[in-house]
Amino acid sequence: IKSVSLDISSEILVEAEQAHHLINVVRIKPEEKILIINGLGYTALAQITNITKKNVLLKILEVKKHQRFHQID
Repeated sequence: IKSVSLDISSEILVEAEQAHHLINVVRIKPEEKILIINGLGYTALAQITNITKKNVLLKILEVKKHQRFHQID
């Protein structure tokens, strides 16, 4: 998820296609945990706090910064 604050205890509302995928394909349930990768070197462990037909609400539990490695040809 890009352009989202990955601060501990912050909440993220997942909508549209991403929510549909979590709800109907992955079949995520309340209180389950998922790993969020933002593509900028950060990952966050988040817990599902609420699910509706079209939205998933996540709470950030933990954030980690990872060193970025560049591929050398």
